[in-house]
Amino acid sequence: MTTQPTAFDTSLGSNFTNTECPNFFNTFLSDPNFTQCQPLSFLLKSSQSYVKTVRSGVEDVEAVLDKSCSVDYSKCQNVMKNYASKILDQSICKPDYDLENPLVRQAYNNFLNYGVVRNITCLSMEDVGENDPAANETYCYTDALYNLNSSADAYLYLLPFGNSYPKAENTNPSCSACTNRVMSLLHEQTQNKQLLIASTYTSASSLIAANCGSNFVNVSTLSGDQSTSSASSLSSSPSFLLLTSPIQLLIWGLFTVFYVF
Repeated sequence: MTTQPTAFDTSLGSNFTNTECPNFFNTFLSDPNFTQCQPLSFLLKSSQSYVKTVRSGVEDVEAVLDKSCSVDYSKCQNVMKNYASKILDQSICKPDYDLENPLVRQAYNNFLNYGVVRNITCLSMEDVGENDPAANETYCYTDALYNLNSSADAYLYLLPFGNSYPKAENTNPSCSACTNRVMSLLHEQTQNKQLLIASTYTSASSLIAANCGSNFVNVSTLSGDQSTSSASSLSSSPSFLLLTSPIQLLIWGLFTVFYVF
């Protein structure tokens, strides 16, 4: 049986100006209303145990997705919205947020990203008409993660976290139904300037359109082209990653943010 990974599963450290802030982290991390949601937005960026799950193989990752994708979405979305509001309370974590504390910024973005990350990671191959009985993957996300023939596809799932899409010929995306649908779901969220996808979508969509055709994706955001968003961008994709596998990409995406101090 796969052990469900947890968020912020190493020491939070002491890099806080207000003691109420780490207390807030401990409170929401132990809140059944939060843990029962199994929020993928927290696992993809803030979980060492999720890295181990990815390393263990596609079956274990899909077992995690099965649980995370079967929860009551509306209820969990409300839980995340509530915590996103609380974390910016002046008496809790707002001072550390203003000082750009990476864990606080990351948690805030993860709360905001719950819906968009859930929607793209829970998208099944069958949903987009790519269900192959002979394939090991059920989800578009795991197909991208473990597909060695198209490593660029894995970058799509880090766009909501502020990671840039790679600019290199050898990372051309697959012009698949999964890529098309994921980009469509991301495009729907670009009108929300609080989300980091508002600042990463345009560049990614332009690169994908150049490879897959101008009609494959919408290359403009719903709120106009955005160079910044009100959320905090915590990482980008450096050039040395352009030849890495999807697995290495995800692990890099986790550790460059989770272990910044």
